[in-house]
Amino acid sequence: MIAGIAHDLPSAIATEFSADNGRRASTAAAGDLLSRLETEGATLAATSSGYLQFVRYSTLADIAVEADAVVELLYRPGHFVARGLP
Repeated sequence: MIAGIAHDLPSAIATEFSADNGRRASTAAAGDLLSRLETEGATLAATSSGYLQFVRYSTLADIAVEADAVVELLYRPGHFVARGLP
């Protein structure tokens, strides 16, 4: 599984960062968003245990924009996430 992730990761990174489309927030705006996450946010728990293989950041960003939401990811590809953790 790890070999498969390592094989796919370079192309996935290239795809994500070539399609940024100006979505990056300024540092000040990011600080404000993190502060709002603490007071207004909700935590979602992992429904199963396993290694995080890939995050489709552009899809996640589109969903967040549509829902007028902010998403904070606590894990990145390669991390092991246990069921029930945020």
